[in-house]
Amino acid sequence: MASQRSSSCLTVAERMIEDTGWTAIALMAAMTYALRYGGLLIGARLPATGRTADLLERVPGLVLVALITPAVVALGWVGFLAAGFAVAASRATRGNLVAAIVAGATIVALSRWVTNHS
Repeated sequence: MASQRSSSCLTVAERMIEDTGWTAIALMAAMTYALRYGGLLIGARLPATGRTADLLERVPGLVLVALITPAVVALGWVGFLAAGFAVAASRATRGNLVAAIVAGATIVALSRWVTNHS
């Protein structure tokens, strides 16, 4: 009987997590739409040259670094090694994002395989 109670509680908890996940996805989609629409509204008013324009051109790369850095740090030396290989692959292929992702993921996968098989 006790196991039935814990499994029903677990089901409720899983439903709450799933609902939270869908809520987060919906909020991120709404935020993405709002940012894109806002960009269309104010895009013509932004400067085309100068320091502000240079900064705005760098924003996508800065956001990518901000998203990736915590994962790299959390993985430790493997993360830094994977990031290094990803950068090297990207430079060797003149900015090919797929090559960078494959290189970084391969290093992480190989390190996990070696760790599990030693």
